[in-house]
Amino acid sequence: MHSSLNLLLICLVAAVPACRSQRPTVQLEADPFVAPGSVVKIRCNVQGNPRPVTTWKENGQPLQPSDRFAFEDHGEYHLLVISNVQQSDGHRKFECHAANENGAAMAARSFAVVSDGLAGGVAGQSATVDLQGPTHVPAGGTVTLLCVVQGQPRPTVTWTENGLPVAANARIRVEDDGGINHRLIVSGVKPEDSFKKYLCRASNRHGAAMAVRSFVVQQNYFGNFAGFGF
Repeated sequence: MHSSLNLLLICLVAAVPACRSQRPTVQLEADPFVAPGSVVKIRCNVQGNPRPVTTWKENGQPLQPSDRFAFEDHGEYHLLVISNVQQSDGHRKFECHAANENGAAMAARSFAVVSDGLAGGVAGQSATVDLQGPTHVPAGGTVTLLCVVQGQPRPTVTWTENGLPVAANARIRVEDDGGINHRLIVSGVKPEDSFKKYLCRASNRHGAAMAVRSFVVQQNYFGNFAGFGF
């Protein structure tokens, strides 16, 4: 009882990040090329508070464990382990779903089944990044920064704000469509969001790339004079 009360007081007074509610975020990692008969591990990085419930699906249908499919829960990430990869597996779309009381998120991944000489990204490509977004946005509006990432094997993508990792909250969320598009969405922008440096970084075993973008929040000063007939 005392420990629960102490934790509540810490959350209220210190605003500890671990105490804040957070909608789930999901990011998938997997090699885009695998060899027949091999083992592939699709990693699903999940964040959220309370801790999200994570499930695996294939084309929207629940995926069941079997002699070839196994699920592993490692806390902040989950693994879908596929043994004895078949050619037909290359036509399947595997989805990682995460949900808690604040919302839900999903990311999907597919891979190609190829000969041993091409599997594992031998003929790889260093990560490339193209960061797009508006330069001006009205106060209270929503900004979407689109980070187009390419590379082989598929790069890992991270976002930072003024040099610090982006923490998803009621105003900020990160989306991954399972392909090359990664989005950072900021809702209800405020004047103090102006000139913040949002960085998208992508990396794989062949190299890394990054891009930075900022925007200016424009206030509607005329709205303050609406009552004066302007």
